[in-house]
Amino acid sequence: MSIPDVTDHDQASNKLDSDVPCDPDMMQLPASPLQRDLSSAANARASQCQDITPACDSDLQQQTNVSGNQTISGRDVYRIAGNAHFHEHVHVQGATPTLLDELRQRKDFHQAVEDAGHTPFDLEGCQRELINFYKRKMSQIQLLQWFDDTRDIDDIYVSLKLENNMRQVLARNEDLVTIQTKQGIPAARILVKGVVGSGKSTLMAKLAYLWAQRKQGCPLGKFDLVFILSFRELQRGCDLVDAIFQQILAEDTKVSKVALETYINSYPEKVLILLDGFDEYSLPHLNETSGKVEKLLAFNILRRAHVIVTTRPHKQLGTCQVFYELVQVTGFSEKNVQLYIHKFFRNNSELVEGLRLKLSKSDILNSLSQIPVLLMLMCLLWEDERTLPTTQSELYAEFTSYLWRKFCEKHRNCDDVSMSDFLCSLGKVALKGLMPKENLLQEKLMFDEKDFPDNLERGCQVGILTMERLKSKLRVSRAVTFLHKSFQEYCAAYYWATLFDSRFDEFSTVLQRIDSEDAVRNKFEFLKFCCGLNGADCAITIIQQVTRIYRKVIDRNSGVYIGLMQSHNDGALYCDILPMVILLYESCFPSNNNALTESVKSLLASGRFLSIGDNVMHSHDVLLWHDFVKSTLAAHTLSQVKSIEFKRHPSNSLHVICDTLTHMCSVEEVTMHLPEFESLFDHIEPGIVNKLGVCLSKLNRLYKLVLHGSQYLMVAPYFDVTSILHHLCQTSQRAPFKHIAFAFVELDGDTLSQVLCKQHQVHTLTLCNIQLTSGSMESILDSIEAPLVNLNLSSTHIGDAIAHITHTIFPSLEYLNLQGTGLTESDIHNLCELLPKAVKLSQLNLSENPVGKAGTTLATSLRSCSKVTVLVLENTQMTDEGVVALAETFCHLQNLKQLFLQGNCVGNIGLHAVFQHLHYLPNLDVVCIDATVNSQCSVLVRDCLAVIGKRIPCNRWLLSLVCDRDAISSICQAVRKGQLSS
Repeated sequence: MSIPDVTDHDQASNKLDSDVPCDPDMMQLPASPLQRDLSSAANARASQCQDITPACDSDLQQQTNVSGNQTISGRDVYRIAGNAHFHEHVHVQGATPTLLDELRQRKDFHQAVEDAGHTPFDLEGCQRELINFYKRKMSQIQLLQWFDDTRDIDDIYVSLKLENNMRQVLARNEDLVTIQTKQGIPAARILVKGVVGSGKSTLMAKLAYLWAQRKQGCPLGKFDLVFILSFRELQRGCDLVDAIFQQILAEDTKVSKVALETYINSYPEKVLILLDGFDEYSLPHLNETSGKVEKLLAFNILRRAHVIVTTRPHKQLGTCQVFYELVQVTGFSEKNVQLYIHKFFRNNSELVEGLRLKLSKSDILNSLSQIPVLLMLMCLLWEDERTLPTTQSELYAEFTSYLWRKFCEKHRNCDDVSMSDFLCSLGKVALKGLMPKENLLQEKLMFDEKDFPDNLERGCQVGILTMERLKSKLRVSRAVTFLHKSFQEYCAAYYWATLFDSRFDEFSTVLQRIDSEDAVRNKFEFLKFCCGLNGADCAITIIQQVTRIYRKVIDRNSGVYIGLMQSHNDGALYCDILPMVILLYESCFPSNNNALTESVKSLLASGRFLSIGDNVMHSHDVLLWHDFVKSTLAAHTLSQVKSIEFKRHPSNSLHVICDTLTHMCSVEEVTMHLPEFESLFDHIEPGIVNKLGVCLSKLNRLYKLVLHGSQYLMVAPYFDVTSILHHLCQTSQRAPFKHIAFAFVELDGDTLSQVLCKQHQVHTLTLCNIQLTSGSMESILDSIEAPLVNLNLSSTHIGDAIAHITHTIFPSLEYLNLQGTGLTESDIHNLCELLPKAVKLSQLNLSENPVGKAGTTLATSLRSCSKVTVLVLENTQMTDEGVVALAETFCHLQNLKQLFLQGNCVGNIGLHAVFQHLHYLPNLDVVCIDATVNSQCSVLVRDCLAVIGKRIPCNRWLLSLVCDRDAISSICQAVRKGQLSS
């Protein structure tokens, strides 16, 4: 039997490998698919190899450096170790050549032979390859594919404004990897959301480049390996390591797939994976997990690995999104807009000052410039034409025309086709990609060459299309993509808009497929471009379709959360009208257009409640809304609104809010999330708060007012609402307030007292986290004369003012929240004297107050509160004595559904009492308790848990036990025996 020769190089390699101590872990590398095929094939064909003799086996082992053998059907089958090379002159007798011929056809053949040798993972070699790749590919930014001006990333990159879950702006972009969860542990999964062109992809490239630089003090230095992958190039069910080899590592890489996979699985905390463009991934629901990339996203594998995912706002991760910390990309700050302009023009003072002056004269352009890709287009256009359009659609149209002119100047062969025909040919393909027949949400963003029957080469030369070489296991192909997804949306909209006049039936067919709220969200940029490309008639048709969708959703899902539509507390619905306004603005609508007016009016008539800025309200959104407010259309529509909510908005938008309120003569409820200051240097316009107070005081039907400041503010002062209170005091001819809520604001206590003493119908009062500039909580509480139903004073220090809550309040009180109000033991005793009067009390929260020994008195007073359903006593320093007394009142609290006792000094005695009396609570749904137990209580814990699991229909338990080994053993034994059913 002839066998393959082993080269001198391989013999030397094997000898070198034998001299190196072998890592036992490396000997356990998982078999590759080819290795498994080899094994099964060898078993199947062993009976055919009748010509193998012991002498031949001996020669085989000597020539090939056999590392071991196994017996199959009574014969010895040897495994070849090391980097064996199989040459063309191989000759094997019998049936074996057929097997080798088959295996040689496999693309992963040599890789499998290499992996069969259990090659240890070369971490430094892999790092060198990654660093070289990132320094070459990620260090240069080519502004456009055909553009000669290629910039070093350090010379052109400007930091983005990134906001974490707590609305804090990250000091550096690389601080993304230092984000922590609310529990204070490093976040393993981060979801970065940003609108189209906000710089998400460039941010990922910058992070990879920063890691490759290996600078001291950079937080990215804690990772051994960083991989950046594009969702656009991934296929459903893709293997993570395969994707790394296809997108990053060279075809002739020395890195072993099996060794790399083993390293990633063994040291996930040392790996950072950057996944860019989840909105471009053809996976409708993340729950359909088949490949390792999907499992990585769903938090099913590599849970200690750090993963950063970027996406547009409309794309959701489904149920697994709870594992992610959210970061918002809000584009450039105004300061960084100026910095980018300086960098782009390389400090050419004439161009810099000219563009800065142009932006300063147009609020719309100034706000658009905060979106990085649009600012780049502005700079290119300004350098060429010294003028700029005013809408996003016009900006893309002008830039496309700019690309076409440059192409014609360079190639002088564009007379055979017009720019319109050229864009339509590309747009037809783009539209098929955005609106696939099978599933509207599974967009096609990467095309084959055959998808473009004409104008493919020209599209690449113009710069709208890009073509790149892709490698896979089986073949090398070329993929065609648009310059940016927004350009695919623009081209698709351009072609679709032409159908409105030429083939309206085809236009309608596409429009009718956008038949749900998810579809509107997903195709919003596409709809916006089309509204801006074909005038008011086209825009009216689109807006009417969107209006019909919203109305159907309202009719079908009354009182249910439905995304753009929100469920109001009384079951009615309100919608975020801002997307509609953006569509209107892009169409350059005439303010007196009756069709547009009726479309918006019919939408508002579907629900009385209006929300502005449902997600993040950017400066550009504020300006569009302000334009709408100043139109006659607003006067027709806003006068019908009964309730309005202003959500997240910048600090310079208060004048827009004031102008909005002037149209709302029928409004009854106003909820306002006040501007959030990022630093002590932020400020608002002088007199604007006073103007807001005047506007609110003129709303004669207003009975609910909610003013909510920033709950994440760390340094800067709270928003002062005192001037607003002054105007409310001076108003006499108006409806009485029923609901007043102030949270995270500053105010004058005496002025608030004057407001409250005039209000005798207030049933809900919230003063959460209030900072008093003067006055006292005693005077505020003394001024309350109305029979309150809900009182929330959480995180507002009231000290001994609890005694000033009048006896007339408690008989009607159903909800009382005194969390973190600084109560003393004496205050708790005063509260206990009042609690027996609260016969309607349903929810009580005294957490973060030192109840301590007063727990016994508190328990006694609760016996009269038989309607309590929620009792929160977290971190109240309650001892066993107080917990025992509380447990003995369970027989009087049979309506209790939720009990929270975490963070207290509960031991054997207290835990015993709780378990012993829980059977008195048949409606119990949630129990949260911490306890410290020892071996003396282990049997008790086991038995009581068994009783609870069988008799109490509790849906959610959080039982935290600090216990010794015997207690743990007893509890685990009960679990194994099935004694715990809950």
